[in-house]
Amino acid sequence: MVKIKSLIQKGRNFQTRVCDMFKSEFKLTSDDIRTPVGSESGVDIILTSKKAREIIDLSIECKNQKTASLWAWLEQAKSRSGTPALIFHRSVSGNKDIWITVPLKYFIDLKKKAIKNVR
Repeated sequence: MVKIKSLIQKGRNFQTRVCDMFKSEFKLTSDDIRTPVGSESGVDIILTSKKAREIIDLSIECKNQKTASLWAWLEQAKSRSGTPALIFHRSVSGNKDIWITVPLKYFIDLKKKAIKNVR
């Protein structure tokens, strides 16, 4: 039988992993971005600085589970303020893929900005 504490810890470990990836890729610090502490409610990745909000600009929900409840997860992400993003991972042996789901309009706007910066 799986213990609730171990499931909570698995989720927190995944949040920390995602947060650390953002820090590394965007040269952010713990002053810019963090995970919730204890029973703090809300988003799973907290953007604490203007710099982090300008770079990431998402309301992030993280899920690390064997089976997907994609629609329920998306509703949870949408219940937060800001542009919702679902970052998820299928926690099975050997799987290393981490996925992100954002609204199509957000993705299109992101690509338009990237193209504009190339020209």
